[in-house]
Amino acid sequence: MEDLNSLLLKALSDEWQAALQYFVHASQMRGLHRDEISNHLKEHAEDEIRHADRLVAHLCSHGVKITVEMPDFEVSSDTVEMLSQDLLDEGEAIDIYAQIAEMCEGDSSLMDTKMLVEDILVDEVEHQDELAAM
Repeated sequence: MEDLNSLLLKALSDEWQAALQYFVHASQMRGLHRDEISNHLKEHAEDEIRHADRLVAHLCSHGVKITVEMPDFEVSSDTVEMLSQDLLDEGEAIDIYAQIAEMCEGDSSLMDTKMLVEDILVDEVEHQDELAAM
């Protein structure tokens, strides 16, 4: 259970980092389609905040002490580099949530955790697909 909670706390930290990174990237966006891309990145940031909120509520309901370690991230002035970093980070989020879901497999006491991370996973895959199409 400790490994599972550690991964959930890492996912929480990563969600806050992703939200901040998306907001920063949205503000740094330049070029012909900057408004469209910037608005899209802001939507992703808002999704990440909702994910963090859901994770906090879940962890608290299970008596887990909330700790957040904000991972570092690099901010580029290049649109392609920013979107590439966002795409890479979404892939890492997908891997973590898939690992958490796998850890919950077959344990009925973890069904709520599995359902939560699978729901978030759907959003992360959608973000990855959208970023890959930009």
